[in-house]
Amino acid sequence: MPAILLRFLPHIGIVCAVLFGVWWIYDSGRDAERTEANARNATLRADMQADARASEQRLLAQLSAIAADVATQGEQIQRLRASSNTIIQREIIHDPRLADPDLGISQRMFDAINATRTGGSCVRRTGGGIVCTVRQPAPAGGPIEGGDSDEGQ
Repeated sequence: MPAILLRFLPHIGIVCAVLFGVWWIYDSGRDAERTEANARNATLRADMQADARASEQRLLAQLSAIAADVATQGEQIQRLRASSNTIIQREIIHDPRLADPDLGISQRMFDAINATRTGGSCVRRTGGGIVCTVRQPAPAGGPIEGGDSDEGQ
């Protein structure tokens, strides 16, 4: 070996030792940081999952309460609809104005009133038709036939 190389060999060894030491410190620190980051991420992930589960449980409870309210309101609407339909049918059946053909009730309205009366407390005749139907409008100047059998009630 040349003498000049032997003269710098201790310096080259020291530089290599320092570089190896820096690399070793960096590598072991990076491994420790990676391990610590993984532990932090696992803790954070567990906290997020617990929060998500708690949020799901709260939402499920709220949705159950809303569904119960909707069901209750639906039942109330059905009861109101049934009672109001009964009241409307009774009023249509007993309203003398709706039985007057001179009011100019159209055929469509006439059929709707009779259909409503049919769904009410009116009974069918054995020969056909129902007892409480609206009188057919008389032709101009013709006699009025039929009538409402519920008159006076």
